[in-house]
Amino acid sequence: MTNIWDEIKGAGHKVGDVLKEIETGLQKAIEFYNKVKSTWAQVSGKTVTAASTVFYDVVTAISNGEAAAAAAGTGNIPGTITLSETTLANVKTLIADAKAGEAVAVADLALLGIKL
Repeated sequence: MTNIWDEIKGAGHKVGDVLKEIETGLQKAIEFYNKVKSTWAQVSGKTVTAASTVFYDVVTAISNGEAAAAAAGTGNIPGTITLSETTLANVKTLIADAKAGEAVAVADLALLGIKL
């Protein structure tokens, strides 16, 4: 037969285990954040601009698509993502520069793990 103190002690150990898991998860999230921050701090403005415009177009398309998905009741966003002329120009310039051997563009794409 256990007494109330043993039950409290057991519950305390369980809470401690959960808190350890949360701490481990937070440490991994911080490590990931620092890696992303370090990587993006090293890329050029041209690459950041291209990535930002793609991100903007994707977020806009998904936001607009959510209403259609909700209306359809599927939860899936139908269709394709359309990139703006500005986005296409930024990405095409980055690709052209990298293919031409422009050192900054080549280094940026290599840093991001993109091979052309």
